[in-house]
Amino acid sequence: NLNSLNELERKEFFDSIDTFLTDCDGVTWLSSEVIPGAVDVINRLKEVGKSVFFVSNNSTKTRMDLLKKSVKLGFQVTVDEMITSAWLTSIYFKSLNFNKKVFIVGRKAVAEELNEVGIECFGFGPDPYKPGATIEDHVTLEPGVGAVVVGHDIDISYPKMTKACNYLKDPNCLFVGTNIDPILPLAGGVRAPGAGTFVKTIETCSDREAVIIGKPSEISVDIVMKSKDINPKRAIMIGDRCITDIAFGNACAMQTLLVLSGIETLEAVKEYEKNKQHNLIPTYYADSIADLLNIIEDGLKK
Repeated sequence: NLNSLNELERKEFFDSIDTFLTDCDGVTWLSSEVIPGAVDVINRLKEVGKSVFFVSNNSTKTRMDLLKKSVKLGFQVTVDEMITSAWLTSIYFKSLNFNKKVFIVGRKAVAEELNEVGIECFGFGPDPYKPGATIEDHVTLEPGVGAVVVGHDIDISYPKMTKACNYLKDPNCLFVGTNIDPILPLAGGVRAPGAGTFVKTIETCSDREAVIIGKPSEISVDIVMKSKDINPKRAIMIGDRCITDIAFGNACAMQTLLVLSGIETLEAVKEYEKNKQHNLIPTYYADSIADLLNIIEDGLKK
């Protein structure tokens, strides 16, 4: 428990970290409601010279979208400190020198980030089933498609799923999932299906396994650590979900802090310990990111 550290341990903890990486949904905010104390913690960390990165598996936001939301809520951050699974997906495709079309089962943010690196894509937005039409009537496939990308899609439909599984019949067609999060935590204790729900759907109907881009994949570890030049020995990952955030931090060989303001519970962590799922076990836990405020102030004492 982070709060059980004494004053000296708090100072040592604070001095040992140069870079704070944090998830967003469930850690800094829930939907459009900021988590109390989160703004103070992030802005204070930056004020005293620590590096801060927002590392979100949210594929519905570009880096600029995430920046706009963060600034609106009071966080003093820059676009270079924003990392989303939509942006990571674009960096992955760029690294492959990909030059075909991408069919997207997802939101506009994925398309915008892919367009930024010069990749043509289509498929986002509504594609509803037309009453009275046959299934075959919905399957008009475009030529030149070399990949299917699946993220969070509020417009998921039977025609979209049908198109995706037909493009994926070609073994040379890449199959990419932005992230595996099964649940999206919202304000007021409400939960919604996460991108992982849609990835699993297309995996099932295509009988193929997606390459996953977001936390905790090796791809995300590689891109984040290299592009941001992070020393894992002097970094910590803060998150509310063990299968993504804590697993990501552990895969990066950095310290991890689980906050209980989002998805995860201590009961779940005890289960991971019992099952020896070491990659899912955090170094520390706290009720909220706000618990870091005392750590910062103790860390600054001479």
